[in-house]
This record gives sequence, structure tokens and C-alpha cells, in this order.
Amino acid sequence: MRWRSALDVVVAVVLLAAATVVFVNNVGGVFAQRGAGQRPAVRAPHAPQSIADAATSGDRRATVAIIEYSDFQCPFCGRFSRETLPEVQRQYIESGKVILAFRHLPLRTAHPFALQAAQAAYCAGQQRKFWPFHDRLFGEDVKLDETAILKNAGIEGLEMDQFNGCRGSELAATFVQGDIDKAKELGISSTPTFLIGANTAEGVKVSSVIEGAHDFADFRKAIEAILGQR
Repeated sequence: MRWRSALDVVVAVVLLAAATVVFVNNVGGVFAQRGAGQRPAVRAPHAPQSIADAATSGDRRATVAIIEYSDFQCPFCGRFSRETLPEVQRQYIESGKVILAFRHLPLRTAHPFALQAAQAAYCAGQQRKFWPFHDRLFGEDVKLDETAILKNAGIEGLEMDQFNGCRGSELAATFVQGDIDKAKELGISSTPTFLIGANTAEGVKVSSVIEGAHDFADFRKAIEAILGQR
């Protein structure tokens, strides 16, 4: 009977809606679906987060800190770096209100060049060139194979013997793995993920988490909420 078939369809739709939670991840306004078996949203950690060993941009005495977990082969991380970070830099970092700390989270299964790029960026940082190298790796059409890594290191004027020796060292591998382990402890498994909070002597007291390549307005809201409490 036709009415019975229609009823069956309605019931199926209701059951599907109940089994799936729909959320906006705000990566270009794309809607995604989170089922029961998918990862939960990242919660703000209770313990203050140290940024002492991270590559940072901004005043160490800044009121607000942003900890970014990122992957150089992640397209949404690149979008944040090119489109949103410059405005955060102009309005908050340059004024001394915010410090940005970079943490590596190369998603090796999906991004085969991410780990070597992370280690290369760490080694660029050993020559005080982390952020210029960071910007090059997140360029619009940059490839991250060996040729591209060496080319960009040369453009930035890195001492190549030191750079290549560092890339193959246990020190670089251990540092990047340390960031990966921190992310795992915090339940962070996607990039980019941002922990935003008050910058204190004990570490960053995280009050909000942003997952995905959000627009500047979302970062401004989180930053201003903390600044308004000081």
C-alpha cells in the first residue's frame, strides 16, 4: 500500500536523524556529520599548557595565548595561515596582546610529506627561521617533497649542512613526536586545532577550543573574551 511505503520512508528518516548529530565545522561553511562512532569535540584541558619549548610569535608577556596544533600538508591549516593569521598578527600579536605557539601534528596516514615538513620546520627554527619557513611551507601551491624542502631552505638562507644534519637527527624526530604525544593526551586528532586561553606564569589556562579553519571573527571573539576579564 502506498501510504504504508510513505510511512516507512518517514520512519527511516526520523531514525537516521536521531542516530546522527549534525554540526558546522566552519571550514568554508561546510556542514559535516558526526555519528556515534566518530571523534568527540576537543575539551579545554584543566591543566595549564606549557609553551616554553614551542616556536612562538609575539610577546612572552602577552595576556592571551593561542596554541595551534597544525600539519603543513593540511589544506585548512594553510588556509588559516594565509587568510586568518595575518589579521590575528596585525590586530593582536603585533600589539603585544597575543602570543601564538605552534605545535606539530603531522597526520601521516593522510599526508605523506607532513612529518618530514614538520621536522624541517623545527630545524629551520634552530637557525631562527621557523616563521619564515612556516610561511613558505604554507604557500598557496607549495609541494612538500624533498626538492621543495631544500629549495625553500635555500631561499631562506639556511646553512644547509646544519639544516640537513638536523633533519636526520634524533633531536628533531623526538621534538616532533613530543608534540604528537601532547596532542594525543589532549584528545586532539584533527588539524588545525587551537587552544586559546590566558597566558600565565604557570602556563596557558585554556578557556576555549577552536577546531578547523575558522574566520578571524571567531578568534576575535575568543580573544576579546579573555582580554575583557583582565
